[in-house]
Amino acid sequence: MSTSPTHQECFLYVDAEGVEEVSAELATRLGPATPFDRFEAGGLEIVVVKNGLRLPGRPDTFIDWTAKVEVYTETTPDSDVVRFVAELMGFLREHGHRVVAACDFEDDLPQTDLN
Repeated sequence: MSTSPTHQECFLYVDAEGVEEVSAELATRLGPATPFDRFEAGGLEIVVVKNGLRLPGRPDTFIDWTAKVEVYTETTPDSDVVRFVAELMGFLREHGHRVVAACDFEDDLPQTDLN
């Protein structure tokens, strides 16, 4: 009996100068982006977008960080999604960014990075 994956999306809020910076960094790991800063990797779609929740001038919280990386899948096993997102968070942190995940499985990911 097979079960459908339940981890179909995760949003990573990234403290960066902008979407272009994050997209360029991800291209070094995932290969070139398709139009509109989209990447594909192992059955996952990764999209880098401007954080639409951002309201400049508020206190420094992850909701106000400039970039958001959206990870989507319909077929990738949950354990592979968790592993990929955790590695992606580590990669972005290695590039000097603060990263916070917002998804149903965030408790399975590395500790959030608010400082």
